[in-house]
Amino acid sequence: MKKLLAVLLAALLLCGGMAVGVSAETAFVTEAMLAGGSGHSLALKRDGTVWAWGGNSHGELGNNSYENSDLPVQVHFLNNVIAVDAGYGFSLAAKSDGTVWAWGENEYGLGGDANSTQSCVPLQVEGLDDVVSVSAGGSHCLALKSDGTVWAWGDNSSGQLGDGTTTNRSTPVKVLNVSGADYISAGAVHSLAGWERSGARAWGNNIHGQLGDGTFINRSKPVSVSSVSNIVALEAGLGSSFALTSAGNVFAWGNNYSGQLGDDSKINRAKPVVVRAPFGRYSVYGYFILSDAIAISANSCAVLKNGLIWDWSAGNFSARYVPNLSDIIDISSGLYHLLALRSDGMVFSSGMQVVGPEGIGWFNVFGIVGYYITYDANGGTSAPATETKIHDEDLALSYTMPVRLGYTFLGWADSAEAAVAQYQPGELFSLNADATLYAVWEALTYTVIYDANGGIGAPEPQTKTHDIMLILDKTTPTRSGHTFKGWAFSKTTGVPVFQPGSQYYNDTDTTLYAVWEKLPEPDPPRLLFSIWQWILKFIFFGWLWNR
Repeated sequence: MKKLLAVLLAALLLCGGMAVGVSAETAFVTEAMLAGGSGHSLALKRDGTVWAWGGNSHGELGNNSYENSDLPVQVHFLNNVIAVDAGYGFSLAAKSDGTVWAWGENEYGLGGDANSTQSCVPLQVEGLDDVVSVSAGGSHCLALKSDGTVWAWGDNSSGQLGDGTTTNRSTPVKVLNVSGADYISAGAVHSLAGWERSGARAWGNNIHGQLGDGTFINRSKPVSVSSVSNIVALEAGLGSSFALTSAGNVFAWGNNYSGQLGDDSKINRAKPVVVRAPFGRYSVYGYFILSDAIAISANSCAVLKNGLIWDWSAGNFSARYVPNLSDIIDISSGLYHLLALRSDGMVFSSGMQVVGPEGIGWFNVFGIVGYYITYDANGGTSAPATETKIHDEDLALSYTMPVRLGYTFLGWADSAEAAVAQYQPGELFSLNADATLYAVWEALTYTVIYDANGGIGAPEPQTKTHDIMLILDKTTPTRSGHTFKGWAFSKTTGVPVFQPGSQYYNDTDTTLYAVWEKLPEPDPPRLLFSIWQWILKFIFFGWLWNR
């Protein structure tokens, strides 16, 4: 049994934009809800109709057919429904008039009568009224009445009906010693009931300790679960149990083969343990515990206040946020798949189903498939947020453009290696498939100019591409009376920074100036000096003669 915690956010959930067809004063409105079974799924719309998809070999889709459907189909003859749940090949619904309806597998009298024939349309369960909630287990059913009593029928081989026997029941019987309950949940072969202001009780199979009473003994009558109170949600799974408290903490007990209890071990627990996390509230036990959950599922997942799903089903060391999911307000688990409800009413399905979407897929309950359009900045930053494209409807791509230092954004392409953009921001995208669009970048270029700085024969300018090394031109200039020493950034420096053929990495427009060393002045010619000596001697001796 799943209860949606964010009623206000569900104003548009699973409505598909269709009018109910009656006036606002008389329109029936309920809380949206998802439910996962062994190989099928259910969605309760806010207008009180029920939609189903997946495996249908027992008629569990309730559409008067036994054919599987990979898109949601409306369950026949149901309206004003207030609660749904999906079991192993069968489905349950409670209506606003307090009646309960069942369809699908009926081996153990799951239809609530002595007739063991399966049905592909809903049939009313006999002997029940004033019911406000239902829960479907492996092969048994629970119903919660407005007075807080719990009623059960179906397989009772492990005492999971809670009537003090192990006799199968084809009509509902009252669970012993339970009254005033707020929550119920049926697992594979055990059952839970909880109270908001107190704790929980459990009954049925206890081979893994899933009853939480400190033993591994099956119980045909409810026993108290140890050390859990202030419960706001319960989930009974395949040999394990989970409780969500008003503080946002999650407690788990029972089967821990894969570490699914989240206590950093793989030891089965006969008493509840608090689920740990690498974030949250630091506990008195000396480690962090999950403390901001708003919804839980039986496959070790929780919706957090930030709208993300934390998954510890493979143990704490492999725990992670479920990728590509945000703004989630509720979840439900099937035997091998996960269902998630987003704040805009889109439904997410992931995992192995008999049929239907596998992996990651979005769709609404009218079978209008939604596709993820993911943006990859491809070396840049600030890519747009992932968008959802509705089947056969064009999506205007985000106008947000990524940024990358030293590059010009050209647009988007479906390959990370593309050099030519296929799409521009704001352009209509029509492909009906999940897609990742990669940013296409063009590197900036820079000009390197050579200045002979008083000389001649400077090399021609060169072009450098951003982030790519440039080999400087090996041509050397010349200057009379000077020796070329290299290149520098300053016209007046005497110390070169680069040599011809050097590796150059600067990403900016640059002028490199030739650095010169002046040659020394030559000695005067000795012949010329000797001539002047003789002239001076001639003049001197001539002067002496004339005296």
